Amino acid sequence: MENRSTVLKSEKHIKISFYCHDARLRYPTGVKIVDSESKTGSKRIGAIMNAIDEYSREFTLLGKQISKDELTAYLDTKFNPEKLKKAKMKAAAASARSLVDDHKKMINMMRSGQLVKKSNKGKYSDITISQYERMRERWEECAADPKSEFELSYEMTIDHFRNMINWLIIKKYSQNSMYNIVNNLGIFLRYALDKGYHTNRVFEHEEFSIPQEDSDAIAPLYDEILKFYRTSLKIKSDERARDLFVFGCFLAVRVEDLSSINEYKLSGNHFEVLTRKTGKRVVIPCHPIAREIYNKHNGVMPVYIRQTFARILNRICKESNAFPGTKLITITIGGKKKGIHYKRHEFITPHTMRRFFATWMYRDLRRQPREIMAITGHETEESFFKYIKIELEMNAEDIFNDPAFQKIV
Repeated sequence: MENRSTVLKSEKHIKISFYCHDARLRYPTGVKIVDSESKTGSKRIGAIMNAIDEYSREFTLLGKQISKDELTAYLDTKFNPEKLKKAKMKAAAASARSLVDDHKKMINMMRSGQLVKKSNKGKYSDITISQYERMRERWEECAADPKSEFELSYEMTIDHFRNMINWLIIKKYSQNSMYNIVNNLGIFLRYALDKGYHTNRVFEHEEFSIPQEDSDAIAPLYDEILKFYRTSLKIKSDERARDLFVFGCFLAVRVEDLSSINEYKLSGNHFEVLTRKTGKRVVIPCHPIAREIYNKHNGVMPVYIRQTFARILNRICKESNAFPGTKLITITIGGKKKGIHYKRHEFITPHTMRRFFATWMYRDLRRQPREIMAITGHETEESFFKYIKIELEMNAEDIFNDPAFQKIV
């Protein structure tokens, strides 16, 4: 492959273009187009091009790949010492900063509303903030273990990151827990870079990621939800929790909106609400069961905090026998895949409400993804299809019932 650098004219200035193994370098020469024919201008352009070509030849002879960042640093050393000096001063300032302290300040800004979501300028939910804090606790726990050799600072390298992954595997974290820990670290490092706290782009390294596994979740069948709703419960508070869950299933209620469930208002044949997460007005068609429950409670639904609701729901799902059978879950723990059979009722959680609605509308009612997304709030079909859960057994049963699979007479 030809490694020769080329001149790139961009707006009013001249840049040198060169393809490295990881990205294209566009190095500014500091020469304007009008000055490019001058002796000084052409001399500087030629010097930079020759430096790149010499650097390229040396690496080619050594059999090494050329990275954009390394080549940029080399050129800055020769042609832009002032930039290099400023970068070193910035790096020194960053090393004096505390990543943990900056993360805590970010959390406080989220809580106060000083820092809002980019997507809709809405305030971060308590659930999201708690997750950020839990992830930082994992980073700190890893860094505190001398065996991990993980450095929790703005100077962390990809080797430090690898050490953290090894530590998480040894501690038998699940694949999805590792995904959340790594993903949150990357999000914060990007945020801190944008704020000018550091110049380290380690999070852009191709190894700085963990693949996500299919979540251990189910979407119950319509008949199962109906059976659960019709089940007689002895305790009145259990009945209220059951009604809230079924009501939420037909309104695709988010967990974040449990505390504001009474903001869902019935208007004719639909419910309207301004969701807290997206800040968008959502209109949901009124299912007969949802109307029945709404009228039963005179338009004032019971309000629960998430933890209490989840605990009651787990118990009454087990007692109702409305969600029979088992489900085989494949999960990676400590770097090893395991297959574990769980009872299906164990997977019913407050998150099931929204998941049921999306899957039921798509699988049973055959509605188009865009129609459903207008209610669930998913912004892309990719995120939508990750959310719905069509169990393999149900999928196989659907195919089996196709006429092509029936006995030929």
